[in-house]
Amino acid sequence: MELVFILVFPILTIALLAFRPNSKLFLGSILAYALGVTILAVRGLFVVSHLNLPPMSVWGDFVIAPAFYLTALNAPLILLLGLALFFVSLLLNSYHSDRVSYMISCWIFILGLAGTFVSDSLILFYTFFEISLIGIYFWIGLFGQNDALGKKPALTRFFLFTLVGSLAMLISIAALSTGGKDLRWSDLPDALGHFSANARSWIFLGFLLAFSIKLPLFGLHGWLRDTYSIAPPVARALLSGVMSKLGAFGLLLLAVYFGGEFRAHAKVLTVIFAGGVLYGALVSLAQKRFLDVVIYASLSHLNLIGLGLATTIGQGSDSSVIAACSLQMLNHGLIMGAVLVFDARVKSPDESSTGLREGARLLAAFLLLSLFGSVSLPGLSSFPAELVILYATFKWSLPGVFLVALGLLISAGALIRSYHRIFLGKQSGVHLDSNAELTKLETLPPLLFALVWIVLGLAPQLILSPIVSVLSQVKP
Repeated sequence: MELVFILVFPILTIALLAFRPNSKLFLGSILAYALGVTILAVRGLFVVSHLNLPPMSVWGDFVIAPAFYLTALNAPLILLLGLALFFVSLLLNSYHSDRVSYMISCWIFILGLAGTFVSDSLILFYTFFEISLIGIYFWIGLFGQNDALGKKPALTRFFLFTLVGSLAMLISIAALSTGGKDLRWSDLPDALGHFSANARSWIFLGFLLAFSIKLPLFGLHGWLRDTYSIAPPVARALLSGVMSKLGAFGLLLLAVYFGGEFRAHAKVLTVIFAGGVLYGALVSLAQKRFLDVVIYASLSHLNLIGLGLATTIGQGSDSSVIAACSLQMLNHGLIMGAVLVFDARVKSPDESSTGLREGARLLAAFLLLSLFGSVSLPGLSSFPAELVILYATFKWSLPGVFLVALGLLISAGALIRSYHRIFLGKQSGVHLDSNAELTKLETLPPLLFALVWIVLGLAPQLILSPIVSVLSQVKP
């Protein structure tokens, strides 16, 4: 029944807002949905739940059997969605538009994210994957901010990059479904046994391209900076915090269900992911605008998640490292959502502005805590996850872990240096809006995030143990 709520609530909300657009109803529905999916995600971490609908015949003889699930494997992503919606919608409430197209685009995006995370059917996974792209495309296209060239070039580049990956995934799904039957992720190991090694490799690469673009993987990140720059503040926070996890979660599914093919390409992937960690760090060090520093540091940490999966599969599957990667997805999403919310409230400052802490002390304090989480301060939730991933990298290659650790140190230095230059010192070069500082009521969501980071930092097994338990049952 809970999965009906996750998918039907957004559809009903879209229908209601289409006929009776109301900004209070819009915000209230997001908060209600955030609370609901957060509760269900916590339940999903400890209770296996499935919703299987009767098979439907579509497109002639082709049979699609809709299947949705909520277990510890995908519950951290649903938890991320709920917490991010709660945090972003409250702290950026004044950035919402009261236009019906804004509200519907936002909810289409949310529906696509939620549906992708809980879909077991490959056809439905692809469908919701595309729905999320449609939602964010119109959200940015209608309400995005113009840069020097306007918003059309950046939006077109984002759309084309993602479309290439989507078409590649569709081809792979079509190849797997040649028997006229829609497959579930758990059916893949048996289905792949009917294909030659070369065919399995091409099918795997189709999925890999789609998820690598969405992550994005080093070399496929050409859409990243400009898209984040033009996106509305709320969309930007959800785009980085949640939508990038479609790619990370997809890679995790490949690690679980395409273990043989992942293993065959592990050496190349580990090199690319390790290069992405170092590249993102070096580029972030060269940026002057705080938003750009955050974007490229985020690229570095997203590639670290991919590296953890690739190094693990390269040595033989290790459930604990895959679980750590899942925990890091949750960490990264919460941290990026928080940092980009704070960035929006101070209007994306650069190094020509200093002393922003003087006019927004609470905001600066919580931003610093978020950055500590990003750099994996011991005691916060990123630390245990990153430590496990680095240990897996160490077992893969000693020079490799040295370069990756160097990249993480550089990205940490870039973030803290940027914070020091922009937020500390005497205030000059900027006039903060009166609503930049957090009110007493607005400190509650950051305190909730801080509590989550500390609890998961001290007791990461709350997330890791259920995931390991589920992986022991579903891995081929």
